[in-house]
Amino acid sequence: MRTTLIAAVALAPLLFAAGAVDAATTISSSTSTPVATATANKGAADDVSIASGVTVSAAAGTTTPVSLVTVNSNNSVTNSGTLSSSNINNVTAVQANAGVSGTVANNAAINLSTTYAPSTAADGYQQGPFAGTASAANPSGTGDYGLYGIRLSGTGTFTGSITNATSGTISITGNASRGISIEAPLSGTLTQAGTINMVGDSNIGVSSTAAGSITGNVVINGGVTTTGTGSSAVVLNGGVTGQFRLYSTLTTTGYAVTTRSSDPTLLTKLQTAANHQIDLSGSTLMIGGNVTGGLYFSGPPVGTVAGSTADLTGDGLADSAEGTSSIVQAGSAPALVVGPASGNIVIGGFSGLNGATQDNGFGMVMRGAVSASGVYDNIDANAVWIGTKTGGSANLSSGLRLYGTATASAYNANATAFHVYGGSVVPTFDVRGSVQAAIAASTSTVTAGGLIIESGAQVNVLSITGSVIAAGVGDHVTAYAVRDLSGTLSSVLNEGAISASNSVTALGDLQTGKAVALDLSANTTGVTLVQKLNPSPQTAYGSTSGSNATALTSVTASPPVLLGDVLLGSGTNTVSFLSGTMIGGLDMGSGTGGSLTIDNGANVS
Repeated sequence: MRTTLIAAVALAPLLFAAGAVDAATTISSSTSTPVATATANKGAADDVSIASGVTVSAAAGTTTPVSLVTVNSNNSVTNSGTLSSSNINNVTAVQANAGVSGTVANNAAINLSTTYAPSTAADGYQQGPFAGTASAANPSGTGDYGLYGIRLSGTGTFTGSITNATSGTISITGNASRGISIEAPLSGTLTQAGTINMVGDSNIGVSSTAAGSITGNVVINGGVTTTGTGSSAVVLNGGVTGQFRLYSTLTTTGYAVTTRSSDPTLLTKLQTAANHQIDLSGSTLMIGGNVTGGLYFSGPPVGTVAGSTADLTGDGLADSAEGTSSIVQAGSAPALVVGPASGNIVIGGFSGLNGATQDNGFGMVMRGAVSASGVYDNIDANAVWIGTKTGGSANLSSGLRLYGTATASAYNANATAFHVYGGSVVPTFDVRGSVQAAIAASTSTVTAGGLIIESGAQVNVLSITGSVIAAGVGDHVTAYAVRDLSGTLSSVLNEGAISASNSVTALGDLQTGKAVALDLSANTTGVTLVQKLNPSPQTAYGSTSGSNATALTSVTASPPVLLGDVLLGSGTNTVSFLSGTMIGGLDMGSGTGGSLTIDNGANVS
């Protein structure tokens, strides 16, 4: 006993000393001298904390690449001050070197800026380029380039989390820049909870390269806005061993003005190519690597009340604290892309927590909104791509479930809400929310598509308790609510609304386009189409108290509607209208042995 006591007493000073060593080195006064964790404590390694009110900046006139703060030892960096630069190329606010362990947390401000001001056209709006012309190929151009808020790169794996906290802001004006860039393996969680605002061409708010795999979750619950030609809010090309979860708004455009003017003169000026006021951005969100735990786009269930602790969505957060995700694109690039430029990726199944298992297995669970708008004349609108038109494909595990909305709207151009490209696999496509493609003021031959499935893709089952709508105004508009060119769609259940319509510009005009609700004519094995009343239309199912108690409120089902032609293929087709209305032509296809049933007061005309 006596020996143990002596040992314990002797150890006490050592433990105290060790605690002192663990305390971070605080940068308490502003400086333009770069800071590195490996030498932060009088030449020794230590954690680094940038104090509130303190600025670490790039020295004026710097001409070589510089990192304001570097994690190059097994230590962490916390920024509660400001990391800044002005009119300097190739600046990184926080550089995390691969091969070490630690954490990076931005709790305050990263501001990398330029004094370049874009010119203003005679219409009073700015002209692109919005951050100048500087780039690696044109380093002497106007503005800045090569700016990074938080960058992980090098050889080896960085073990630890990287976070832009709720109070953190990353504001960058420059070209070919990144808010957060993961270019080497990260073993830990990547969280963007603050605000990222990027202005300039070829920028990305949150990025991972093919080498930047992430062993952990990627959680985006703070807003990301990018403005500039070829720019995107989030691009993940590295694999994610975990879930991707979005709770906030992502917005991307190359436009100076994202609202269509009702003034014809101003509209003409804005649409003049030489003014560079409607140049095109990249996609808003691109998933180009495998995601083991699936994709979750948040939105609390209808009826959720403030203070509820229930987690009916199974994402691990109380529904009352769960933001509604929104992916917004103004331009022709798709708002959301799941698929690489080439090759194939696999999106694993979502696994719900807290007993909420209803969405288990689905590769994509979409509870928020995806919105794409061309805004101006002759600019296509694309909401969601599964796979890419350059040959990339995605395998979405058990499929896709939409609770929210996906909308695409265009003027005198094509509009597509969902586009599934060749090689992509979505076994079940479950629409509980709203899918809509709309074309306005068209004089050209254009197409509105709610769900387009290309040849070589695979979608076996389509279930609709919500709505899929394609509509257009113009004398040469074709509308497809659902068009399957793959021939793999063999089961369609409609308990909601499937609608395709095309209106002429003026009374008496001749419509040369088509309005097709279901084009399944490529199928050669047979289709089963059933339209019936939804037996359990539970729409208000949020928590109604501060506990885990929930209320599932049944409402009266609306009779299902199918508006537009139905085209079937050469297999043996079985069609049953057991409720609601079908208005349009029905082509049972060329197969033999099929059947048509109309019962329970269903109206087919």
